[in-house]
Amino acid sequence: MKVGIIGKPGSGKSTLFHTLTRGHEQVSHTKEPVHGVVVVPDPRFDYLVELYHPKKVTPGTIDFVDDVARIGGEHGREFSDEAMGELRATDAMALIINAFEPETADPAAVRTEAVSFLEEIALRDLMLIENRLERMAKQSRSPQSGQALQIEKGALEKLKKSLEAGERFADISLDESEKRAVAGFQLLTAKPLVVAVNVAEGEVAEADEKYSQARSYLDGLGIAAFCLSADLERQVAELDEADQADFLVELGITEPVRDKLIRAIYSSCHLVTFFTVGEKEVHAWPIPRASTALEAADSIHSDLARGFIRAEVISYGDVHAHGGWDEAKAAGRMRLVGKEHVIEDGDCLYIRFKV
Repeated sequence: MKVGIIGKPGSGKSTLFHTLTRGHEQVSHTKEPVHGVVVVPDPRFDYLVELYHPKKVTPGTIDFVDDVARIGGEHGREFSDEAMGELRATDAMALIINAFEPETADPAAVRTEAVSFLEEIALRDLMLIENRLERMAKQSRSPQSGQALQIEKGALEKLKKSLEAGERFADISLDESEKRAVAGFQLLTAKPLVVAVNVAEGEVAEADEKYSQARSYLDGLGIAAFCLSADLERQVAELDEADQADFLVELGITEPVRDKLIRAIYSSCHLVTFFTVGEKEVHAWPIPRASTALEAADSIHSDLARGFIRAEVISYGDVHAHGGWDEAKAAGRMRLVGKEHVIEDGDCLYIRFKV
């Protein structure tokens, strides 16, 4: 998945990006955004790799994109059209808010900036919807206009009315056909958003309490928010890995920002992880929560879904408790399930199929 790191100049977004990638980001000598692929930390995956010593390991990863929100100054706007276009190509967004300077270290200012960004992306979506509806007005008068066009038009009109009224995309009722009709627009308001409040080094220990009301407000909107010091996290990331945990404890930081941000992204995107395991490969597969065994098979390869027969499922807990897949299966912990079975976080799968 791809996550855009966004924020105003000086917010600390590039510092955070450098911390997440630990300096191993893609080097760019153009105006294009910079990418950095970060491994999703998962002790379950680490255990399975240690257990099987496979020839190939494929952990979950996130492609973080820095500088997708370059300031454009177009007609007084804070974010350029180019930046918003780049942001539409991401799966989720992480908004970094500057709260480390005296004039910005205020909970009310943090809330105001977050709301301002939500209004900005709603406006951008409304502009796109209105342009499309204007073009469709000519098409719908044509005798060739079909049912699909009418479904799309109805969905866009519903979205336009709701967004103008200040409603959140998540609260807008669309049926499955309407969701499919508007999926290609990559609406910004439909993307999960995580807010990181970047505080001064000396405020890290008290930041959660100080910004609790602002975080609670955002939580009420379905937006995960947490506090960090990007500069302090960068310093920690530059230490030897063996020394990082002790240094974090001394600073009163319970976990590194990489883990905190990725967990917030997974939660906001409603993702769970299933595993395929063996001596050839251990692979972590992120999928939407409540996905079926058939959908899990399709995420591996379309042939597995096309020829799906059954899925063998053993929970990670059982694999760990019995010391391996075969041992858990011998202990009677394997379940043979059909295509409608809902995958649980941590399930280990083997797909039976025939094409």
